Amino acid sequence: MFCQETNYRYEELEKRLKNINELNYDDFYPLVKSILANKKEHVKALNYLGRYFMEKEIPDSTICYGNKIYEMSINKKDSSSYAMLSKAYNMLAVGYGHKGLTDIRGKYHLKGLELHEKGYVGKEVSVHHIRGLADYYTDKKEYDKAIPLYEKSIAIDKNNHTVYFAYNNLGYIYSKTKQYDKALMYLQKACSAPIEHKARGYCYESISACYLDMGELDKAIEYGLLAKTNFGNSNSNSKFILLSEITIGKSYHQKKMYTKAISIYKNTLKKVRSKGFIDIEIEVLENLNTSFIAQRNYQEAHATIIQVVRLKDSLVKTQRDKESRELEVKFQILQKEKEIELLKKDQQLKENQLVSEKENKQMMSIAFLIVLIPSIFLLIVYYQKLTAKNKLSKKQEEISIEKINSLIREQELKLIRASLKIQNKERKRIAQELHDSIGGNLAAIKLQFDGAKVQDDEFNVIKNQINETYQLIREISHDLMPEKFYHNKFTNVISEYLNNVGKAHNLAIVFNAFPPDDVNSIKGKIQVEIFRIIQELLTNTLKHAKATKIDVQINLLNKTIHIMFEDNGNGFNINSSTGGIGLQNIEDRLEKFDGKLQIDSVVSRGTILTIEIKNVQVKPSFV
Repeated sequence: MFCQETNYRYEELEKRLKNINELNYDDFYPLVKSILANKKEHVKALNYLGRYFMEKEIPDSTICYGNKIYEMSINKKDSSSYAMLSKAYNMLAVGYGHKGLTDIRGKYHLKGLELHEKGYVGKEVSVHHIRGLADYYTDKKEYDKAIPLYEKSIAIDKNNHTVYFAYNNLGYIYSKTKQYDKALMYLQKACSAPIEHKARGYCYESISACYLDMGELDKAIEYGLLAKTNFGNSNSNSKFILLSEITIGKSYHQKKMYTKAISIYKNTLKKVRSKGFIDIEIEVLENLNTSFIAQRNYQEAHATIIQVVRLKDSLVKTQRDKESRELEVKFQILQKEKEIELLKKDQQLKENQLVSEKENKQMMSIAFLIVLIPSIFLLIVYYQKLTAKNKLSKKQEEISIEKINSLIREQELKLIRASLKIQNKERKRIAQELHDSIGGNLAAIKLQFDGAKVQDDEFNVIKNQINETYQLIREISHDLMPEKFYHNKFTNVISEYLNNVGKAHNLAIVFNAFPPDDVNSIKGKIQVEIFRIIQELLTNTLKHAKATKIDVQINLLNKTIHIMFEDNGNGFNINSSTGGIGLQNIEDRLEKFDGKLQIDSVVSRGTILTIEIKNVQVKPSFV
């Protein structure tokens, strides 16, 4: 609800700021008051109040609100705060411009453009500073610098109501350079501003002044009166109204209607004095003097010229006072500089004394060092030799330890290979005995049963049982497993084996199986092959990799076994390596089950081997 109401208020405030005739504080402030109470919207409310005083051309209040917004935005780094800081710089520039402080105005516009150059605000936000800098150059009569800036602001701001000010000021420049056709073209564009917009008032004043320079006095009066008619009721003290009245007075003077011109000047003079525009006041008095002289009213002419002289003297006095103050400050600075110079001389004397004392101390130190340095050098040489000897002893000790460890690992590997060889030999012998003796006997009995003449149901049952026993013996002879596979869970057998090897070789081996019950249910033949593969991988790692850590992972998902074997050893170049007997044995074992082996290895970063076996058969579970 508050958000909707606030948006409505913003729309109403924007509408009022664009209508100079209906812009008054009593109606404007109540709309801002409720927004001021909201902490998040407070700075926006200050911006609207500052813009109000900008439109009303009240410089002190404009500067006051510009400073408030600056203080709230300068230490923040978000985009909205940078946008508000840019608006604060524009407000300060306009305020000081109304006070006639042109150089300060230019400084603040340059600060606003610096925010855009650093990428803190977009060009749409900084367009006021582009146009403001053009105004600064116009005041300095540097029109060749002002024109491209106005044209740039028009290209950026062509859909915004403020573009009319740029058109008006371009018209003013071309009028002052006597390019009247071009001036009137731009001024007509400025007059396309909405009827209630302040830019149209300035446009009428500029067209009036242009026609006065062209000598078309009736048109000059017509457009000056247009400015007064459309905006004079509620903005009679606005700068463009005062300038329009001066132009009308000049036009009547050139038409030799001196009385009417004098009346206009006198009325304008009262308004100018209430606003404090001294430069415009001097211009009005000089025009009055000219009209009084034309009427041969030398007494009044004398009185006005005295006022002009007094005002100019006042300005000169102000300037002299300023120069006097500057000279006084310079004198005080000079006195201080002399005092500082005397202090520096005293300081220099003290420093010279200190330098002399320091040099004496340095000479003594040097003499001491002449004796000390050779001693230190001899100590350093002795220490270096001692250190080198200790390092050599430690290196030799490390080499000896490494050789001993290498021999121990080699012996352990030989023991492991011998154990595996004996196990395989014994398994082969048992399998051969089963196949040749018991299998042969059963085969002979089977043949006798096949040749028997009398065969009844009971006979066939016995015959079938003998056939099954024969097939079972064949399977046992081919798939003979170590005895511990029958009495222990598969995962426990692997874990125990890995732990034993890890302790023997000072290796950190981590083993995980998921899910363990499913992995334990894999049929015996595949269990044996997986066990042999892990043995082969571990043997290769111990022999070649020089690893300190090994990770082994067995997963069974959707009847597919995934085995990952990872070490942090030396690694090897896959493209240049031809592979050893161990890897060939693994590939031969996997070929029985249509398994796949993938190797990922980088030199000095270890090796990862991934094995995949699909359509794995598991043991039936019994409830």
